[in-house]
Amino acid sequence: MKALQYSVDCVCDLRNILCIFPQGIIRPPHFRPIEFQTGLAYIAQKAVKKMGKVNLVPISIEYCFLRDNRPEVLVQFGKKVSLTAEKGAGMDRKELTHILENAMTEVCDRQHDEISHGQLDEYNILFKQHLKWYRRIEQRLKRIDIPPVADV
Repeated sequence: MKALQYSVDCVCDLRNILCIFPQGIIRPPHFRPIEFQTGLAYIAQKAVKKMGKVNLVPISIEYCFLRDNRPEVLVQFGKKVSLTAEKGAGMDRKELTHILENAMTEVCDRQHDEISHGQLDEYNILFKQHLKWYRRIEQRLKRIDIPPVADV
């Protein structure tokens, strides 16, 4: 309960962004169904009572080896779930938890589908490490068009 109350206090301080993993147990990234404990709904409802409104944004994070021998971190933000005193504060905690599970499942499944089909154009590169010297040479050699050698 102390951790939940501390989380409510963090959310109510507008300088903070609180990122949590509400499953309550570590599971593989593509494990379905995504099931949350009710602590997230508790935090959200208490924050709404204190602040009048809270925004919840599901975030999907994938670590993939796509175009290099180093992993790429792909992050996708889902649709914002806004809770106000009129909408969400008085809702049953299990019902709210189910709504948040569905929002998280939607963003995770959408990201997995995009990665599986190579649809990476919508992702922005925030940090790119320079290639090592031998990788740059390898890239240049791949662009050289050398005719095949005939068998003698």
